[in-house]
Amino acid sequence: MLTKEICFNLIKYNVNPIFISLDGVNKETSDFIRGQGTYDLVCKNINLLQNEIKKHKSAIEIIVSFTVTNRNKSEIPLLPDFCVNLGIDQINLSCLYEAGNSCDKKNYLQYEISDIMIELEKMADRLQNMKNLPKIISEFRPRFTLYLNRRYYKQKSIKYTPVYSRCLAGGPLFYMEANGDLHPCHATNNTKGKQTQKEGYLKYVKTNILDYINKEIEKSQYIASFNMLKKTSNYKQKLKTCKECAVFNDCDPCPINFYDSFIVPECEWLKQHELQYYKKLLSLVPTINNKSNYVAINSSGNYVLRMPTKGISQEIFSQINCHNSFQQIIKAISTKYSDVPYDTLMRDVCEYLLDLRCYGVVNF
Repeated sequence: MLTKEICFNLIKYNVNPIFISLDGVNKETSDFIRGQGTYDLVCKNINLLQNEIKKHKSAIEIIVSFTVTNRNKSEIPLLPDFCVNLGIDQINLSCLYEAGNSCDKKNYLQYEISDIMIELEKMADRLQNMKNLPKIISEFRPRFTLYLNRRYYKQKSIKYTPVYSRCLAGGPLFYMEANGDLHPCHATNNTKGKQTQKEGYLKYVKTNILDYINKEIEKSQYIASFNMLKKTSNYKQKLKTCKECAVFNDCDPCPINFYDSFIVPECEWLKQHELQYYKKLLSLVPTINNKSNYVAINSSGNYVLRMPTKGISQEIFSQINCHNSFQQIIKAISTKYSDVPYDTLMRDVCEYLLDLRCYGVVNF
């Protein structure tokens, strides 16, 4: 749809940023998902828009939205270089939702989270060796970004924003069908959502886009009952996965899909994946980075970490100063906190040491 005239108007009225969907690094993949000929057209239009932005000395950003699917998962590691070559500064990794085209091509597009993580790790590893880093905004659960940034700590490019991991449905965000029917989100109109409506959590009263234009949407029983579900349901408090998560406040699992659940399967899988990685760290010995602000020189002339004044942090710093390995640090701390499960202690100590490495305090 982009023409020079439309580009000029976008720039004139400062429409910023501009999101453009491109679901494949190569033509075959993108055209399969989006339709024949779309890859060449989108790349051409991105180039046209970029030229107009430069011509008018505008600060408008172009952001590419890449919806991850089973079909394009192997192209995830190629995205950073692809972005740089295309002149794009930011790419959003979007999750696949059960709506529209994804329902028609369900068998080809839906993925296993374990397969996606393999490709995300390859991408994160690639980012560590790049000079011109594009910004990668992940719409996967924030916990995935934390893990990737802890493990592949040299890159500072992968980020998450809570707006993509919190439920916005029934407020600033709506899902519109081609016939104009409006839903709080895609989840209320997929199989699970329709079943939830039948059970009485949502009252289905047809809402049309014209209602929204006429400011009547607030009167819709459908939207109102969905928002009441969000406000009154304690589904998030019931989720065992969320209770133990460090980014509880930045993330809202879907109130439709997780209303009767106790776990978030993708995050439970990640917890086990993290533990496998932490076990590989156990024999390593953290060494002090003498360029860190946390470092002092003791009376013997050796570099030591300045001790926190209290808590488990102080005990970990003490163990690092004794040149102990991950396993020795965990063992020493477990004697004091014998009531805490070993896996929990291992997770806490490893994540703390990984964070210290991210901030340049220690190396290993």
